Amino acid sequence: MKGNVFLTGGSGGLGLSVVKELLARDWQIVALVHSDSSEKRLKDAFPKGALKVVRGSVTNEEDIKAAMNGMNRINALIHLAGGFIGAKNMADSSVSDFQSIMNLNTFSGFLLLRNILPIFKRQKGGSVVMIGAKPALYPSGLNAAYAASKAALTNLVLSAAEEGRSANIRANVVMPAVIDTPDNRKWANDNTPTEKWTSANDIATTIAWLISDQGKSVTGTVLPMFNGFKTF
Repeated sequence: MKGNVFLTGGSGGLGLSVVKELLARDWQIVALVHSDSSEKRLKDAFPKGALKVVRGSVTNEEDIKAAMNGMNRINALIHLAGGFIGAKNMADSSVSDFQSIMNLNTFSGFLLLRNILPIFKRQKGGSVVMIGAKPALYPSGLNAAYAASKAALTNLVLSAAEEGRSANIRANVVMPAVIDTPDNRKWANDNTPTEKWTSANDIATTIAWLISDQGKSVTGTVLPMFNGFKTF
């Protein structure tokens, strides 16, 4: 076995690809899920293998602590859970929508880092990978709240990388534009440039490399995976 991974968002389109890749590479996974349907989806997809599914919320610190405390050692944290709330103009973003997206995308990352960093420091090592989004680096003028939430998450991860350097802790952000998942395909139409989307399998392979020994020199990075989309 390679080691133990604490993972969020495992039942999503990207999450299923990541779990599949990690299990194929002999990682043991504890996946934190928020609902019955998420739990069932993961267990149905992977009825065998080194996967343990735990119920809880990424925005509830007690749930996070309980799930982490059940693991003997954590070698990597992979945070895939998140959400999207769209609005073409800032005036169209309600206060509750802004608070909700910041809670789900940013506060969750803070809680996870707040609890994993002390564990990694005691272990003298560990790896963090979280998922950003292209608008965090290059805002388009649309979906400002979403872009801000992912930008804040990115800075939390980069701060964790600097805090953890002396303890052999690595922290990186993988930043796609649009991920090619079944859920995203649902809103695509004939004019949607799906050929420019980033493969979930490609992202899974990249994450697996980042937490492996082969990626041990990489920390404090934001890795763009825009595929066919222009940078600006």
